[in-house]
This record gives sequence, C-alpha cells and structure tokens, in this order.
Amino acid sequence: YYSPDGNWIAFTGDYDGNVDVFVIPATGGVPRRLTYHPAADLVSGWTPDGRSVMFASNRSSSSNFTRLYTIGVDGGGLPAEVPLPR
Repeated sequence: YYSPDGNWIAFTGDYDGNVDVFVIPATGGVPRRLTYHPAADLVSGWTPDGRSVMFASNRSSSSNFTRLYTIGVDGGGLPAEVPLPR
C-alpha cells in the first residue's frame, strides 16, 4: 500500500519466521519493521494523514477476533487499537 503522499510503501512481510508490518521508501531501500508481535499483523492501509499504517491482527483478543490497529511510520511507540465495536 502506498502512503497518501506517495513516499512510503507499507507491506506485510514474513522475515525471521514471523508475519509483521514493514515500510520501505517508495524510492527503494531497506525495509523497516514496525511490529514485533508473534501474532500475524496484516497491513490494511494507511491513516488519512499518512503518519500511521493500519493493520489487522488478533494479537490482543482472547477469542481470536481480528481487530484494527495503527502504528506510526517512524516505528516509535506501541500499536494503538482502533476503537470499533465487534
């Protein structure tokens, strides 16, 4: 998924035996890993402002419901769950 400004590409990658969220500059370069959780994190798109990647995961659900999360493109901080009803 291209960021709204076209500068980044967010993708789901399986490096080191785990499915996580990565970004790479649209001009090329080395991918940067944004998530490090053992559950699969699947990229769903970008927030409208282009500052965060949206991804789906069942990382915090005891009943395996998939939820949406965001994480900043800079990789700082923890993912934030998007407050949506089941």
